[in-house]
Amino acid sequence: IAAAEVRLTLSAVNVRTGGLALFDNRDGRTRIGPEHVLAVRYSNFDAAVSRRMDLGTGFYIEVAPLSTLIEQRVTRERRARTLEVLFTAVPLAFSLLHLFLFLFYRKRRENLYFALLTLGIGVNNYFDLQVIFAANPGQRLTFVLLSGLSGLFALLCGLRLAYDLREVALPKRFRVLAAAGVVVWLLRAAFPGAVTLVSTTLFSLVVILEILRIIVLAGFQTGGIGKAVAAGLFLSILTIGIHFLVLLGWVPVFSSIPVYYYGVLCLLLTMSLYLSQRFAGAHRDLERRLEEVALLTERTLAQERKAQQVEFDRRLLEIDNLRKTRELDDARRLQLSMLPKEIPSLPHLELAVYTQTASEVGGDFYDFHVAEDGALTIAIGDATGHGTAAGLLVAAVKSLFTSMAETQDLKQILEECTRVIKHMDLGPVYMALQIVRFRGNRLSAVSAGMPYVMMYHGESQTVEEIILKGLPLGHTLNFPYGQAERTLHPGDTVMMMSDGFPELFNAEREMFDYDRVRRCFREAADRPPRSIVERLSGEASRWRKQLMPNDDITLVVVQAAAEEADSPGGVRAETTHTLA
Repeated sequence: IAAAEVRLTLSAVNVRTGGLALFDNRDGRTRIGPEHVLAVRYSNFDAAVSRRMDLGTGFYIEVAPLSTLIEQRVTRERRARTLEVLFTAVPLAFSLLHLFLFLFYRKRRENLYFALLTLGIGVNNYFDLQVIFAANPGQRLTFVLLSGLSGLFALLCGLRLAYDLREVALPKRFRVLAAAGVVVWLLRAAFPGAVTLVSTTLFSLVVILEILRIIVLAGFQTGGIGKAVAAGLFLSILTIGIHFLVLLGWVPVFSSIPVYYYGVLCLLLTMSLYLSQRFAGAHRDLERRLEEVALLTERTLAQERKAQQVEFDRRLLEIDNLRKTRELDDARRLQLSMLPKEIPSLPHLELAVYTQTASEVGGDFYDFHVAEDGALTIAIGDATGHGTAAGLLVAAVKSLFTSMAETQDLKQILEECTRVIKHMDLGPVYMALQIVRFRGNRLSAVSAGMPYVMMYHGESQTVEEIILKGLPLGHTLNFPYGQAERTLHPGDTVMMMSDGFPELFNAEREMFDYDRVRRCFREAADRPPRSIVERLSGEASRWRKQLMPNDDITLVVVQAAAEEADSPGGVRAETTHTLA
């Protein structure tokens, strides 16, 4: 405790009177005197605390008229309270605003750190300003320590905010700095004075330099920390540095309000604007992404619907194809069932047959009929198109041929078939038919739209084309079909064919054609009928290679025996059925 009796001699010269003007409260008059003595009794019970805080142990006195002192006191109080509201309420308002932003959208944690930062700054400013109104050094020390604690909290929150804006994982150095800050504050509380003030200052500078390092790494581009925020940070750091220099006595006091208050306030404004912009940008980006997701979802749903429709159509098509395949298989079996199971065996004729259907049910058919007098009648036909209608037409013509095979006039068979087909009304489906009858050594042939009959004369080794022109069956009633007659000699060979053989195409879209058929037939005609059909079918396979025939192929080869067989059963007959 310091106690003293002080005698002050006040000597001041008034410009007008040459003396000191004092107010006498006894009579309310101002007296002028050249010299006045003021006695003061002063006791300081907190002298020890004041010395530790380096705050001094004396007092100050103001001598002025009472009205002037009251006015000055009121002015100081009002100014101090205004600054208290300004530098305390504004940071707390920012804290509350960004705390709500964080609560509304918790993924934006920078709003939380900024709210804590502004809370620390507001509390720090409050305790700093309360030092002005402290009634004694003990209260002043308490406010100084609380101001230091809130300042430490604000610095660490600012550092955490910088790491978050940099979008990096929280490093270990943050925990080290936080622990060091707590130790520095405890030392400041236990040993207040100039030494611990320096340690507090150094710690604050280390944290500020770390924040600066993060800002430099983040850059000043608009998409990073932001130019305005960077400027606010540098202004705040600059004013804080000036404040520390003032506290250390290196720079004279030039304002009763710490200069860093203004820098920090500018920082809060720019940072709040930046975070609000980021918050709004996040919502705009979220809205844009939601629109993209909605568009993508709509496209995905449309694609899924389209895929489902395609799959549905595919399944329907698959089921329909399966049904058609079964129907076609049944039709093929029906078609093959209508072909003769055996080829007639005659003593003076040798026969061979080859047939190959296309991918669908074909319209080719052949049939034989042997009369009681030994006459052999052969029919080979080709219905236009494929499918069920062609199969029905073949079945009808086969039935007609079976019932009319012994009719003497072959042209009458063609006319009756035309009449029946017309009556069936199958649409644009017609039947090409060729009938050849062998009676003794005579050959009779009629044709309705079929390729001409090729006859190989063994004696001259030449091929004759028996051309008979006529419309297919079912086209025109009462058409004047022609009939050809030939004499058959031993060794002669007759070939009947459907148009699928000469009109066979290869991969280059070239047709086998009739000339090539004639040449191949002439080269093989002196062989047995089976060898002939094998040679011709082999040439057809080599021509088309891997391609499937686009039409049915049917060959019937009849060869007159060179000499009579010893027995009726000695004649050989061969047949080959090929189902594509």
